[in-house]
Amino acid sequence: MSFRDGIIFKIASPHTEKIYIGCSSLPLNRAVSGLRASAKFRKLSCNILFQAGDIQSEVLEKFQNITVLEMRKKLGAIQTQYLEKCVNTNRAGRTNADRYRETKRQLEMYRENKDMFNRKHALKNMRIRGLPPRPSTILKYNITDEEIADLSSIYKMETERKLLKIPLGFRSKIPRRGIYEYQLPENFAKHNALCKRDENYGILMGKPNNAICLDYDIYDPNCKDKQKYTLEYFKKVCGDDVYISRTPSGGYHAVFRYEARFDTWKNATKINGFIDIRTTGGYICGNGCETEKGSYCRLNGNILKLTNMPDTLYDMVEENANFANRERTETKPMHQNIETQGISGDINTGLQHLGFSGIYWTTSYGFKCDQNAGECPLCGKVSHFSNNFRVTKHESTGDWYVANFSRESSKKEANVLQTYEELKIEFENHACRVDDVLLYPVLDTKNERTLYTLLQLKERFSHLKYSEGKTEHKFVQEWADDPNKKAFRKMDVVPKDCPPDVYNLWEGYDIEKKKIASEETGDTQPFLDLLWDMSGGEESVQEYLLKWIAFLFQNPEKKPKTALVFQSKEGSGKNEFWGFVGKLMGKATYLETSNAERDIFEKHSLALQGRKLVFINEMNKNIHKNYEDRMKGLITDVSLYLRPLHKQSFEVDNLAGFILAGNSRLLVLVKKEERRFVLVEVRGGYLPNTPNHKPFWSNWFRWKNEEQNQLAVYKYLMSIETSEEYIITRRPKTRYYRETIQKCLPPEIKWLEHFVCEEFPQTFCSKNRGLYKLHPTYDSKVSSGTLVSSYTAFIRGWKMSEPTDAQFGNKIKDMVEREGLPFTKGRNEYGRVAWIFSRRGVYDWLTEKEYTEYLLGNEDDEYGGMTPPVRTEY
Repeated sequence: MSFRDGIIFKIASPHTEKIYIGCSSLPLNRAVSGLRASAKFRKLSCNILFQAGDIQSEVLEKFQNITVLEMRKKLGAIQTQYLEKCVNTNRAGRTNADRYRETKRQLEMYRENKDMFNRKHALKNMRIRGLPPRPSTILKYNITDEEIADLSSIYKMETERKLLKIPLGFRSKIPRRGIYEYQLPENFAKHNALCKRDENYGILMGKPNNAICLDYDIYDPNCKDKQKYTLEYFKKVCGDDVYISRTPSGGYHAVFRYEARFDTWKNATKINGFIDIRTTGGYICGNGCETEKGSYCRLNGNILKLTNMPDTLYDMVEENANFANRERTETKPMHQNIETQGISGDINTGLQHLGFSGIYWTTSYGFKCDQNAGECPLCGKVSHFSNNFRVTKHESTGDWYVANFSRESSKKEANVLQTYEELKIEFENHACRVDDVLLYPVLDTKNERTLYTLLQLKERFSHLKYSEGKTEHKFVQEWADDPNKKAFRKMDVVPKDCPPDVYNLWEGYDIEKKKIASEETGDTQPFLDLLWDMSGGEESVQEYLLKWIAFLFQNPEKKPKTALVFQSKEGSGKNEFWGFVGKLMGKATYLETSNAERDIFEKHSLALQGRKLVFINEMNKNIHKNYEDRMKGLITDVSLYLRPLHKQSFEVDNLAGFILAGNSRLLVLVKKEERRFVLVEVRGGYLPNTPNHKPFWSNWFRWKNEEQNQLAVYKYLMSIETSEEYIITRRPKTRYYRETIQKCLPPEIKWLEHFVCEEFPQTFCSKNRGLYKLHPTYDSKVSSGTLVSSYTAFIRGWKMSEPTDAQFGNKIKDMVEREGLPFTKGRNEYGRVAWIFSRRGVYDWLTEKEYTEYLLGNEDDEYGGMTPPVRTEY
């Protein structure tokens, strides 16, 4: 906190009553000169004084050794004394709490929205600190995992600047091009200087930074108890100060202080099937590094104050890793094929001849060795610290080959070890061609699909080469010219009975691939409880929602041609409910987005291919208005036309159902004849600060991750009787649906309801029944100009142009001819054009058309249930 001298001064002009009161640590003349200079090119509150001229300034108070905050509070107190004259738009020194306390209205607003404000402050603090909130705060304000990852990961730990790092590629965890031999001490300073704050970087493990990491890949199928591994679990096992970060794939990095007992450890994978070790020669991605999957996020601890690894973890690694060099059991002799440079003799002996040492096998075909932290025998200069080597057998010749999983090493792999046929078999396990669009779908290691043109495919796999004799050849071009390559006639989404010549984009539901070993019966009640809340507490709506969801699972080949729209307050659980349904479906068939304009409506987006359910969050009327026609097509059309950027367009089946959700009162624009939407207002029984909030969500977060519960819900949905005819014809019309219809009516209909039901008795009716009599056939004869004036006043402020008499007359005429509005054209007693109508008749017409829910009463019972008489001047 800094202290300084300061003044509070006043600026005035004899030509105006207004004054300016400010503070500064500068002398009075310099403070005024600075304001005068700024006023020439900035819009300041004191501009009015400088424009008036003849400025007069004086010091009101002087201070010594005062902080800026204290001086601003004193300035605010003085400004309060001159509120009527002071031109300062904001009073200095006020906190947010002070502003809220000033007026009762603001205080009431704060109390009504306290949870929303506190939630925003929790997210803001999480962003600043780079740490997630406490578990109680997460539960209280329903903070999602996505929010934690998005907000806390973008701020990288400032303390990591003191560590030895290496620069990584853009949105990648692979070292940047040109970064070699980063384990050598002479390269530490050079590589460290290349790291920039806003770019990805790796933190060296092992002796360089005195750190060692256990990488828990809990998403691996070999991890049988995924829900056990949470931050609380690591704190319990490793201590409250253990350093834990979360990976984009959902795993965890547990980093410990390096000790002498780790000297015999090497970078290894698949310990217990899902745990990797990162030690000397390896690295981990730093906090905040972004990849295509997401961001690395620090959850706990300080990487500069690492804790020791508990003995239980050390013993587990020692017992299962088996770092001792061991021989491979296979000792099949290898052919001495000079042309393909096959390995001669025993596998281990052959590897030693090629320059490998310290070999230990991590799988039946993969191994680690001393060369992981040194020069690669295959490519000569590139070191592969995080990648295993592998051996494969060519069945047709009996030769054995060795390669590295790294892309860089693959540049020499084919030249030394592989023939075209062997490389073709491996390549076609994840790549093929689609003939009608000349595109090449390729699956990566995460089973995610990318479409390439031939040119892009050649660039992507330019490192793949094969040997023929003593020469090497580019693989991709040879494969593209191969008439017997793996190819399909077309691409499509075919959940059932896919023809053999169609490349199927359908990957099935994840829940159908799971096998629950335990015979324990799952529980469906939390799912049904939240479904009841989603339905607004209406049985007919709950039944429809249940059958709609069941239709998706029972008929993956059919499209539900209605969309569900959910309006609720923030924190009601919409994301959780549909996220659970998405968990049953899997990432390939379920899409959730809060940016529909980018992910769905963008011209070249491929996000909808192969999807069965699309959840659009943060929906609002503006998005629907901008993309109304496209959304209609997406909801009902059974074909989807995709236009990938710089690639051939293609058409696939559109099987997706759509969920639209948001907190605004009006989410979609629905016309009376609309048949696509089912609109539901969520009941909100589990909102924050409700009695059921904490017990329900505490149980839900545990329940949703148990596979027996997921399987129980799936079996329950498969037992529900549903049909396409029911989904289309039995849409429930909820109160929220009728409210939305009313809000979306044309302005002339809204005006007519207001005119007949509210304005008419006040403006056009006489309260003196003794002077006037009712006409036997009509209540009123109103001039066209009077109606135009009423309509213009009604729409004023709607950002609509005011119609002329002729334009308005055409609107009325159109409603008379098209919809049977009971208006008759005539002339009044002055010879002007007028419209003759019965107020009760127009009201009955509005009611019949479902244009109003207004209950027209009898304004005066003296008239025997009839409307009061119309004033003669109209």
